[in-house]
Amino acid sequence: MENASKALLIAAAVLLGVMIISIGAFLIFTFGGYAAEVEIERAEAEISAFNAKFLKYEGADNITIHQIITLANMAIENNKQYELTNANAGDESTYYVQVIANVKTKTSSNRKTNLTLLNASGNPMVDFNEIIEENSYDIELENRQVLYRCKSIKISPITRRVYSIELERIR
Repeated sequence: MENASKALLIAAAVLLGVMIISIGAFLIFTFGGYAAEVEIERAEAEISAFNAKFLKYEGADNITIHQIITLANMAIENNKQYELTNANAGDESTYYVQVIANVKTKTSSNRKTNLTLLNASGNPMVDFNEIIEENSYDIELENRQVLYRCKSIKISPITRRVYSIELERIR
């Protein structure tokens, strides 16, 4: 009788141990799935916030050269953050962002220019001060402010991030 009661106690302890291990495995599986979902949501929110900085210009036709330079600086900072080079320009499989606009310089008029290209020392290849000076007001249009419209914004199907924004002068 004494051995039977000990056997029942051992069996109960084993069953209790199996139940505890099963509950632990269930909780780990449940919380592991929850953590993965939270990470996916965080990544989606990050992509949405990034794209929103550029998508707010979609369809706009009253963009100033100052706003274009701001866009170019945001793109350059992004490209530097991910250590991307000019070789990545237009590559939708990377996080490289390019800003292309028709701008005047002292040596050319209304030329399509990628404002995010950098020289060997990591500075923009175009002089932003010159771009602002040449594209803020148009003397031929009675000193009216020069405006641009957003021609296209391209979003990568791979990264789901904006990788190109193109602007054209409208006046």
